[in-house]
Amino acid sequence: MLSSGKRIGAPTWLNVFGMPIIIGLVSLAGLMAALLLGQVARYFSWIAVGLPVILVVWRVARRRLRSRLMAYGAFKPGAAPRRTG
Repeated sequence: MLSSGKRIGAPTWLNVFGMPIIIGLVSLAGLMAALLLGQVARYFSWIAVGLPVILVVWRVARRRLRSRLMAYGAFKPGAAPRRTG
Protein backbone atom coordinates (compact mmCIF):
# COMPACT_ATOMS: atom_id res chain seq x y z
CA MET A 1 0.00 0.00 0.00
CA LEU A 2 1.20 3.52 -0.77
CA SER A 3 1.28 6.33 1.75
CA SER A 4 -1.69 7.85 -0.07
CA GLY A 5 -3.77 4.75 0.75
CA LYS A 6 -3.86 3.36 -2.79
CA ARG A 7 -3.04 -0.29 -3.37
CA ILE A 8 -0.31 -1.30 -5.75
CA GLY A 9 -1.69 -3.87 -8.15
CA ALA A 10 0.10 -6.48 -10.19
CA PRO A 11 1.78 -5.00 -13.26
CA THR A 12 0.06 -5.61 -16.57
CA TRP A 13 1.87 -7.07 -19.57
CA LEU A 14 2.07 -3.57 -21.05
CA ASN A 15 3.84 -2.24 -17.95
CA VAL A 16 6.38 -5.06 -18.14
CA PHE A 17 6.95 -5.40 -21.88
CA GLY A 18 5.93 -1.99 -23.23
CA MET A 19 9.31 -0.27 -23.33
CA PRO A 20 11.26 -3.30 -24.67
CA ILE A 21 8.69 -3.65 -27.47
CA ILE A 22 9.04 0.04 -28.39
CA ILE A 23 12.85 -0.18 -28.37
CA GLY A 24 12.72 -3.31 -30.53
CA LEU A 25 10.36 -1.69 -33.04
CA VAL A 26 12.52 1.44 -33.32
CA SER A 27 15.63 -0.73 -33.83
CA LEU A 28 13.82 -2.80 -36.46
CA ALA A 29 12.72 0.39 -38.24
CA GLY A 30 16.35 1.56 -38.21
CA LEU A 31 17.58 -1.69 -39.70
CA MET A 32 14.89 -1.66 -42.38
CA ALA A 33 15.64 1.98 -43.20
CA ALA A 34 19.34 1.21 -43.58
CA LEU A 35 18.63 -1.74 -45.87
CA LEU A 36 15.86 -0.27 -48.00
CA LEU A 37 16.32 3.49 -48.12
CA GLY A 38 20.09 3.79 -48.41
CA GLN A 39 21.55 7.28 -48.04
CA VAL A 40 18.24 8.96 -47.26
CA ALA A 41 17.76 7.31 -43.86
CA ARG A 42 21.41 6.86 -42.86
CA TYR A 43 21.24 9.14 -39.81
CA PHE A 44 17.94 7.75 -38.57
CA SER A 45 19.24 4.21 -38.86
CA TRP A 46 22.40 5.00 -36.86
CA ILE A 47 20.36 6.53 -34.06
CA ALA A 48 17.70 3.81 -34.09
CA VAL A 49 20.17 0.93 -34.08
CA GLY A 50 22.30 2.64 -31.41
CA LEU A 51 19.32 3.37 -29.15
CA PRO A 52 19.55 0.15 -27.08
CA VAL A 53 23.26 0.75 -26.45
CA ILE A 54 22.63 4.37 -25.46
CA LEU A 55 19.87 3.34 -23.05
CA VAL A 56 21.99 0.64 -21.40
CA VAL A 57 24.95 3.01 -20.93
CA TRP A 58 22.62 5.68 -19.50
CA ARG A 59 21.02 3.19 -17.08
CA VAL A 60 24.37 1.80 -15.88
CA ALA A 61 25.79 5.29 -15.39
CA ARG A 62 22.73 6.34 -13.39
CA ARG A 63 22.92 3.25 -11.19
CA ARG A 64 26.64 3.72 -10.52
CA LEU A 65 26.16 7.37 -9.66
CA ARG A 66 23.32 6.51 -7.28
CA SER A 67 25.38 3.79 -5.56
CA ARG A 68 28.32 6.18 -5.13
CA LEU A 69 26.07 8.84 -3.67
CA MET A 70 24.58 6.28 -1.28
CA ALA A 71 28.07 5.21 -0.20
CA TYR A 72 28.92 8.80 0.74
CA GLY A 73 25.56 9.37 2.43
CA ALA A 74 24.53 12.04 -0.05
CA PHE A 75 21.55 10.06 -1.37
CA LYS A 76 18.76 8.49 0.65
CA PRO A 77 16.20 6.38 -1.21
CA GLY A 78 12.70 7.79 -0.90
CA ALA A 79 13.87 11.20 0.33
CA ALA A 80 13.00 14.35 -1.55
CA PRO A 81 15.95 16.03 -3.26
CA ARG A 82 17.44 19.01 -1.45
CA ARG A 83 17.10 22.37 -3.10
CA THR A 84 19.93 24.84 -2.82
CA GLY A 85 19.69 28.53 -3.33
